[in-house]
Amino acid sequence: MLLSSTLEALRRKPIFLLWLKECRAAVIALCVHTLFMTLVLGPLVRVVVPKPKAYLGLIRTGHDAYPDVMWWLDLVLWPAGWALVGALAKSRVKPTIERARRESDDLSMAAEQAARQGDIERSILLLSRAEALAPDAPQRADAGRRLRERQGSRTAIQPLANESLTGAVGPGGRIRLVRTLGRGAMGTVHLGEDVVLGRRVAVKELASPLATDPAVRERFLREARALAQISSPYVVQVFDLYREGDRPFLTMELCEGEDLAARLRKKGKLPAAEAARLGAQIAEALAAAHARGVIHRDLKPANILFSGNDIKVADFGLARMGDSAMTQEGAVMGTPSYMAPEQTRGAAVDFRADLYALGCVLFEMLSGRPPYSGTVQEVLLAHASPASTPALDAAAIGAPSALARLVSRLLAKDPSDRPRSAKDVADALRSLALPRQAA
Repeated sequence: MLLSSTLEALRRKPIFLLWLKECRAAVIALCVHTLFMTLVLGPLVRVVVPKPKAYLGLIRTGHDAYPDVMWWLDLVLWPAGWALVGALAKSRVKPTIERARRESDDLSMAAEQAARQGDIERSILLLSRAEALAPDAPQRADAGRRLRERQGSRTAIQPLANESLTGAVGPGGRIRLVRTLGRGAMGTVHLGEDVVLGRRVAVKELASPLATDPAVRERFLREARALAQISSPYVVQVFDLYREGDRPFLTMELCEGEDLAARLRKKGKLPAAEAARLGAQIAEALAAAHARGVIHRDLKPANILFSGNDIKVADFGLARMGDSAMTQEGAVMGTPSYMAPEQTRGAAVDFRADLYALGCVLFEMLSGRPPYSGTVQEVLLAHASPASTPALDAAAIGAPSALARLVSRLLAKDPSDRPRSAKDVADALRSLALPRQAA
């Protein structure tokens, strides 16, 4: 039973890779043994067993013992070396299983801490790694259960029935809360009415358990600051930030249309001209953000809202501004299906990570699916892999080949191979959209 469970654990790719790391000594021993047997042993034996001497062209001793000696040495030393390497590799199995168990437990604890801080996306990433590294079935099942719970709780804000809500926020109760529009893991969005200016607004409120956490409040404030710095018709406008006791509220422009994710669920994919037009607007929003030193870092269809026929980019909660050190080194933050390779590794990112995410969004608009699918772990590994992202078939999706090439450039694994700026991307997409619109 123990042997079968150990073999089952080693068949799991993350644990197998961990075992290979643990077997460094065995690998080195194998390389040394192979080099010795192929390059050193022959000349060494020839020194010990010299060739028969010849006298006037005649061999005094008629037998060369070298081939016989080499045959016996090969027969003994090759299996002996392999047996030694195998013993070394086998000795690392138990430490590998123990290390995988410890790392899985550590990742699970880090995931719980991230969840308490309201960072559901990071909690999901950590739990997916914990599940992949768990060598025991009960430990793996527990991590998988919590992963599914987190994935269910991170669902984008869902529209609710016209839930009545009484109360007001802001100086003098300026913003009257009319009803709840939706609720997500991080908080609630209300429909509000500015009684002074007579306009409707969206009021974002942090969830009660998170409102007292300094790190979460800082992220909430950062979103407000990021939005306040950006001036673009394609970015949701922020109006003000209020606090009622421990409850922070952010009042923003109200977008009453659906988000891009909902539209793609309905339509599957969009015509090439429409995808290029919307992509140009998204790129314009990113260009305005990048000009102010703001990197979104979580661009995805659920964060792209429709306002009439145009879009507004929202949810800058993970944005990085300038040289902000808010994010810890090595922290993996974002949504797996739209994360740049450097982002999946927890490395420092710049505006080119947003361009990669835009490429993922365009890929989904044109094909009806993100570039990669599968479990969270599989998607992250696919993004991080140096292999090229699957290319769009321009003919199959009815798109200009130039549009397919642009998406491929946006999805380049090396950031230096991506376009120079979001503004360049916006200009290119606009030129691709205009001829089709005219037709």
